[in-house]
Amino acid sequence: MNFKKILASVAACALAVSAMSVAAFAEDGAEPEPAEKKIVTVMGEKAPYAKVCLNEGEGDFDVTWVVATEDNDKAFEGKTTITCSGSWWDEKEVSVAELIGEVKPEDVKSITFSSTGKFTVGYNTAEGWGQKDPADTNDQVVTDMLLAPIEVPEDVEVNILIEDEFTSNGKDGYACVVFNGAAEEGKVAKVTIKDTDVLAVAVTAPEDVDISNMTLMFNGYDSSWGGWKGATSEAGVLTFKATIKDIMTALGLEKAEDVFGVNLEIQGLAEGAKVTYKVGTTVNVEITDAPTSSDDEPTSSDDEPTSSDDEPTSSDENGDPSATNPAGPDKNEPTGVVLAVIPAAVALAGVIISKKRG
Repeated sequence: MNFKKILASVAACALAVSAMSVAAFAEDGAEPEPAEKKIVTVMGEKAPYAKVCLNEGEGDFDVTWVVATEDNDKAFEGKTTITCSGSWWDEKEVSVAELIGEVKPEDVKSITFSSTGKFTVGYNTAEGWGQKDPADTNDQVVTDMLLAPIEVPEDVEVNILIEDEFTSNGKDGYACVVFNGAAEEGKVAKVTIKDTDVLAVAVTAPEDVDISNMTLMFNGYDSSWGGWKGATSEAGVLTFKATIKDIMTALGLEKAEDVFGVNLEIQGLAEGAKVTYKVGTTVNVEITDAPTSSDDEPTSSDDEPTSSDDEPTSSDENGDPSATNPAGPDKNEPTGVVLAVIPAAVALAGVIISKKRG
């Protein structure tokens, strides 16, 4: 039995087991449990944000505020007008420039809001969301409002997770396959991609590893094999996230499904430096159109891959001399990839999505 027949047999068995598992759930009257969600924590930027909500009949109502500093109780004064419909709370976002004028964010001691109607103030703080209870013509004093962007830990929920160690060779930054959707036609796995899908990576580095020049990159490729391009972090950060849209933009693509795969690269470490990483994505793997028999598979040994000589093995062969990542299939073996799909089909999907179009 040739290699392709073996794969077809594995496919049939895996999908049969999956079908039996689903049938068993149906007989018990219970829904199959969804794939377990996992968390990758990255550093995200929290932006200053403030809004005033007011509900006092119908018409226009003024909200005023006074900014105080350590040495000036009226360092800045501002005003906004909110038009109320009378049926619900009407709100208006107020920018930092409107709130504090030329006063430096670090110099603000407090902001006192007042209004001719019943109102509340909502805003970002360093720890989370802040909000004052509705007040009727009373002053509301805010002392913890975020007035300048800050970095905060952000949990990204993912359904594919890879945890592994990366050792730098000082040249090639390839770390792992995040996903590979270039399955051959007629196979049973495909990757469903939306441009809003998130890719996230978090790196842990020992104290003796210099990360000042380290960059994290989600490097994508498309069906044209025109080279590798993607989204790259700033130097010296340990976490990074991007979307499929970011990679589409880098590749000049208009359709998310034209992103055939993404690798993770870790660049800028000294040769021999070791770090560990955790990477995940909201990209989904679906099982579709399973072959019903292995008899349809060709039996000629000519159809079996015996050499990668015909595959592109360097960025030069892909027409992109600046690409650092070879586009050949050896660079996309999904070793260690855990796919959040029906457990009985995990091994099958892992085998199938490891193959690329030549």
